Amino acid sequence: MGIIILFAWERIILDNGLTVIYEQDTTFPVVSVQLWYRVGSVYEYPGITGISHLLEHMMFRKTKNLDYGEYGERVRELGGEYNGATSYDYTFYYINIAKDRWEEALKLESERMQNLVVDSADFERERKVVLEEYLRGISNPLGKFYREFIYLLYLNHPYRQPIIGYRSDIENISWGEVYEHYEKFYSPSNAVLVIVGDVERNEMLEAVKEYFGHIRKKPPGKIRIPEGEEGGERRMFIRENVPYRKIAMGFPVPPRGDPDYTPCLLLSYILSGERGYLKKHIKEFDVSAYLNRRKFKPALIVTATFDEKISYGHAESLILTVLSSLPDSLTPRMLKRAKEKAITDIYSMSSSPFMRANFLGYLECTGHVEDGDTLLGQIQGTKIEDIKRVIEKYIKRERMAVLTMGREP
Repeated sequence: MGIIILFAWERIILDNGLTVIYEQDTTFPVVSVQLWYRVGSVYEYPGITGISHLLEHMMFRKTKNLDYGEYGERVRELGGEYNGATSYDYTFYYINIAKDRWEEALKLESERMQNLVVDSADFERERKVVLEEYLRGISNPLGKFYREFIYLLYLNHPYRQPIIGYRSDIENISWGEVYEHYEKFYSPSNAVLVIVGDVERNEMLEAVKEYFGHIRKKPPGKIRIPEGEEGGERRMFIRENVPYRKIAMGFPVPPRGDPDYTPCLLLSYILSGERGYLKKHIKEFDVSAYLNRRKFKPALIVTATFDEKISYGHAESLILTVLSSLPDSLTPRMLKRAKEKAITDIYSMSSSPFMRANFLGYLECTGHVEDGDTLLGQIQGTKIEDIKRVIEKYIKRERMAVLTMGREP
């Protein structure tokens, strides 16, 4: 048993390896049922990029006992809402539903875990939908900018691959490969079932065992994630006919669980926001910062948009100068405000059964649900010296990726 933000959760592991995270919340007569799978674009390789996203699309199509579109019709008839999403580190699905009908959500997700049907004709229809989504993304200059930046930032890591995949792979992945991906990763031992809402523990556990306990245990799919640095400073320019210029600068940092992670997280809060350090010291153009919270290799990212009269070199130099001035300017008040913002964000991630289930699923799927407790303690315990240390250690020119975009270099 653990405590996260005043709410009690419990982890139960079934004999077939399914991890269940349960928390009772009687505030509203609703239940959020979420099924998280430990598979996303980081688990892919050239030739099958985008396959996790394609599989997510197919999961809403047909199963052995559900005809085309019947899954969505069932949920809507029950008065619920549903969706799914693919990320770099995971894929998850959710149903939010009334407390007296929540078992129907279990029944539907159990069916999808076991009995997906992928036929070639239906797959080709869904492939076309994904290709249209891909084309919309690359036709947007900002979408292209961020896609190319992630590639540059993670040049030697599978995070460089876009979640939607590369066009050639989307066009050539076979339905057989999609089904093989499903068989490899959609199994109890590679899944986290999260249930948060107005349901008693014994009722919950009995229903979970009924619908999931009999599903065959399979070894989870294995991958090898490269370790080490990206190989020094990396730069690229992309030409787009836009009436502004843009720059993104990224600095890889350690993952959650490393002692330096929380100081890097708080550094992002010190830098970001309307009252943040960057906006306070840079008035010439709009600038922001954030930490992208990847499981294996997060990064501190600074982006700026500015007028064509301002050179890329000037914008980059100004940002680096402000970043390098921070260690000598840090005050207890700045750190206190960053901690308050970070803790407030954690609270906001637990503001409803859906949000809490989402937060708990994310924590467990990218590490351990206990990390929520640990993170709160680490935030409170971080000192100014810790922030200075990570700036000196990670915010270096020789470690950064820089992408610029505009009409002219």
